[in-house]
Amino acid sequence: MPPGDGFHWTGPYKNWDGRCAECHATGYVRHYQPASDRFAPVMAEIGLGCEGCHGQGEAHVGWAIDPHLSSLAAELTPDRLTVDLGASQQAEVMGCLTCHSRRQAMGDGKPVPGTDYLDSFFISPLRAGLYHPDGTILDEVFEGGSFLQSRMFAMGVRCSDCHDPHASALVAESNAMCTQCHPPAGRPEFPSFPLQVFDEPEHHFHPDGSTDAQCVPCHMIERTYMGVDERRDHSFRVPRPDRAATGAPDACADCPTDRDAAWAAAELAARFPDSRDQGTHFATVRAAVRLSPQLQVADLLAIAEVTDRAAIVRATALDLLGPVADVTHDARVRDLTADPDPLVRGAAAGALRGLAPDARLAVLRPLLANPLRAMREAAVRALLDAASLPEAAADPAYAAARAEWQEALALRADFPETHLQIGGTALTLRDFDLALAAFRPSVTLDPQMVDAWSMVVRIRAAMGEMQGPLAALDAGLAANPGNPDLLALMS
Repeated sequence: MPPGDGFHWTGPYKNWDGRCAECHATGYVRHYQPASDRFAPVMAEIGLGCEGCHGQGEAHVGWAIDPHLSSLAAELTPDRLTVDLGASQQAEVMGCLTCHSRRQAMGDGKPVPGTDYLDSFFISPLRAGLYHPDGTILDEVFEGGSFLQSRMFAMGVRCSDCHDPHASALVAESNAMCTQCHPPAGRPEFPSFPLQVFDEPEHHFHPDGSTDAQCVPCHMIERTYMGVDERRDHSFRVPRPDRAATGAPDACADCPTDRDAAWAAAELAARFPDSRDQGTHFATVRAAVRLSPQLQVADLLAIAEVTDRAAIVRATALDLLGPVADVTHDARVRDLTADPDPLVRGAAAGALRGLAPDARLAVLRPLLANPLRAMREAAVRALLDAASLPEAAADPAYAAARAEWQEALALRADFPETHLQIGGTALTLRDFDLALAAFRPSVTLDPQMVDAWSMVVRIRAAMGEMQGPLAALDAGLAANPGNPDLLALMS
């Protein structure tokens, strides 16, 4: 990309300081300065050192030298670290997700290991453009959102069951990786795994030892990002060529063959007639939502209310429901704001658009004081139009949550998307001057952001300006020659 393009390495999307260093350095803090559009970063070391995953090591070293003299602070583990990654699946997986997930940060730099993931980040739902309708990878999403969908995660599997983090290698090669957990006799720690021989031709229908007999091409599709970054989908799916009509990828189609998805679907149905992976799937609903979300309300609610379904899938259903202001579903969504899973609670907060601001404030008040920052910010974002209510003005939890949200926006001011958020909020509040002030830096940071150019043109026109909209349109077209969305504004 040439200089001036948003994806040039000097632009907002591919620069080291803003987009890479947080996960590729230890102890990194960005210290972005919006006024000068510059970073003043600090870090302990380039690369992921021990402290990047285990926390500050000074107390640990003192304990190793003399276990009797080193004091034990209440917040440290018995071996004087900030987190015991072996203590639970949750501790380990959430620690890995701080880098291995598509997420939005609420603070500056990577948090101290052991900090609750949802006290530092929002994980992205399975949105269009990031994931296919069935939840498989589309854009670069760094494995975490896929793994949270998997039966493996639900059964207690953790990252280190397959990966050696210190060697940056797999713990076994080829199908031995999978059969360590799926031997014919099973494993005691995963009692619900089926007792079945998988690594045999009766299951994979290919010659033993051949490339086609490998587990991962069928159950972990691979895609390459940025030309060099090969990623496998970590939802460990059973191939479903019958979902090809939704736009979901078909693992069978990754093999060079002249057979189509309909043939593959018929073959799998014949070979596995008793498989539970047949019939309807939430991919069908998600694909339909893109055409008409208003007609899918009942199905989205049904997905969100199935408690044994992956939480990120349930949260995604609520995220898709968010733009639909349908008062008929508010009572059911209100119940989900108290769901045991925080991902579902946070997504439910944004799906109550049918409620008036005062009623929404009453429902979401408990989330405003939730211990997890992600919950507080989800609630306050859903209540921005309640700022003028006396009840909100008198609520210290609302004021504190709003201040946290504004702080997070300021820390992300180098992201063009942040200014879109600010501009959208200003439009909600009917503050056109603030909206225009927000969309301007968005197109300065990324001249190819057509949505922001469109908003600048529309806002200037709504403010009754004569030459301003035309000047903004000319500038937008100069940066995006022939763009149809901008050309449509000329009419």
